[in-house]
Amino acid sequence: MELRQIIGNTWCLYGHQLIPLYRTDSTHCILLDTGASALRQDIVDTLEQNGLTPIGLLCTHTHFDHFGNARYLSERYHCPVALPLGEAEICRTLASVKSHLFVFTAGQVANDPEMSEIPCLVDHVIRPEETDTLFRGVRFRVLHTPGHAIDHVSYITPDNVCYIGDALMCGRTLHASRLPYAFNFRQSLETIEKLKDSLADCEALAVAHCGVLYDHFDDLVDENLRIMEEQLSEVRALVDHPMSSDEVCAAVCAHMGVSVSTPKKAQSLERFLRPYLEFMVDEGSHRMVMRDTTLCYEPVD
Repeated sequence: MELRQIIGNTWCLYGHQLIPLYRTDSTHCILLDTGASALRQDIVDTLEQNGLTPIGLLCTHTHFDHFGNARYLSERYHCPVALPLGEAEICRTLASVKSHLFVFTAGQVANDPEMSEIPCLVDHVIRPEETDTLFRGVRFRVLHTPGHAIDHVSYITPDNVCYIGDALMCGRTLHASRLPYAFNFRQSLETIEKLKDSLADCEALAVAHCGVLYDHFDDLVDENLRIMEEQLSEVRALVDHPMSSDEVCAAVCAHMGVSVSTPKKAQSLERFLRPYLEFMVDEGSHRMVMRDTTLCYEPVD
């Protein structure tokens, strides 16, 4: 990884994943997210090579690729962790993580090198009504951007740089994703639609799995909406007769060329697909019915 400046005191660790940080002085910083545990040594090495010590971890949500080093870095550098309220509830214990990642067994969560790293004590909670937060002496604006995760937030630094987290995707991550993940599909669409106004006065936009943009924010918002709506339309069209969730998964794999070769991949696909089916039922295009003892989804005539 390498350290790159975005604007002013807002910098980022740039490599396989982008991790923004705000420099509070020449030797200290606040990390915005902590990256996946697989990147741990790269993160520590890059910080220390540049003489930087984290004094706080300001996180957007608890997915392992954003929160996987929170506990480790908090303990290593003796610094506090900040999260939005709903996400702080998820990471309290292994049991709460398992409850949220409902398709995985307790044993899988406890023994998985990524999921087992999620539990972490949270020192600073951002509540739903808060539009800014003072953390480690720095005031960040808060955008509540739920959908991708249950209580996902994005942050705007004092340099007017927005770290969007996973509320938007771009580049290869956006276009290569066959089934973009959203914990709540409706909320995710609503969040993306409102981002044009929220980002209007920002000088730069940091996107976790892509990089930094300095203009054309509206184009990125439109592209995210287009791809999510296209994928929803594809799933909606596939469910053209009563189908169980397993049958829908098999149809999606065949149609989209998705390979599912392990139980964990099959469980992950079920977790990715469930919000689409829930949205289709809630919007009224489909309904749940029973076929003998099997729950199925069918189109509403």
